Amino acid sequence: MKIYIESFLKYKLLFCYGGMLYMTIEMLFRNRTSYYMGLCGGLAFLFIGCLNNFISWDMPFVLQCLIGGFFIITPLEYIFGILFNQTYNIWDYRDIPININGQICMPFSLIWCMISAVAIVTDDYLRYYIFEEDKPAYKLF
Repeated sequence: MKIYIESFLKYKLLFCYGGMLYMTIEMLFRNRTSYYMGLCGGLAFLFIGCLNNFISWDMPFVLQCLIGGFFIITPLEYIFGILFNQTYNIWDYRDIPININGQICMPFSLIWCMISAVAIVTDDYLRYYIFEEDKPAYKLF
C-alpha cells in the first residue's frame, strides 16, 4: 500500500509541477493563461515523463522532443480544444496556416517540440534528484 501512495504522490507532484510550468510559460509569452491549460500542461508533462518507461535512454533526444511535441502535446491540445475552447476564448489558430479546426496548427506543434525539450529535461532531473531514479543521460542525435 505504501508504494501506491508514494507513486500517487510522485505523479501528483509531477502533474502539478508540469501544469504550473506550462501556465508560467503562457503568462510569460501571452500575459494570460487558463486553468484548463494547467490541466493540459500537467497531463502532457506526465505523459512526456513516462516516455522513459517505454523507450531506452539511447533514443536520440531530438526524437524524444518530436514524439513529445507531435504525438503527446498536439493531440492533448486538440482534445482540450474540442472540450474547452469551442468559442476560441482560450486560443485561436484559425488564422494560422496548416490548422485543424483552429484548435491545433503546424507552427505551434513545432513550438511544442521545443517545449517538450524543457519538459523532458525537467522531468528527468526531478525524478533523479527527488525520487532517486536513474541519472539522465542524453544522446542528441
